[in-house]
Amino acid sequence: MGPYLKNPHRLADILAAIQVLGTYEFAARDLDKWANRLGRKPKSGHAWDVVFDEHPEFFTKDDTGKYSLIWRRSFNRDYDTITKKEIEKEERNKLAEEEKNGHPSRLSRRPLDNGQIEHLCNLAINLHEREIQHRQEMRWWITIVLAIITTLISVWAGS
Repeated sequence: MGPYLKNPHRLADILAAIQVLGTYEFAARDLDKWANRLGRKPKSGHAWDVVFDEHPEFFTKDDTGKYSLIWRRSFNRDYDTITKKEIEKEERNKLAEEEKNGHPSRLSRRPLDNGQIEHLCNLAINLHEREIQHRQEMRWWITIVLAIITTLISVWAGS
């Protein structure tokens, strides 16, 4: 069984995580900060890292242990979280240098727009539906196995 059907609340957790991780000003954060931002524990697992780790089609974890959406990870780190705008290379270099000197981080990857969030949510729904269909398609063998067992029992009982 795939991760979408392990728990009936998995799809709801994925949709919530996509929306929050996709729109928050910072693209990558530590697990406890995402859990706080999400405002609740996941309903389909004991912690958000379980949900994130079981769905690498959406979420990724970097070398420092911070989680993000893969789509956002593909963007340049040129979004100023204070001005809420993408900035040019010179300003980005200046802010990056300030970060190295101990100033709080202002740079991130830009948030996803509504269309991108909708696309990811639809993708999650489609993957969930495919997993349901796959499970239903796998039931055909039960009939065949039961027929074979019944035949074997009747042959054995008749002997």
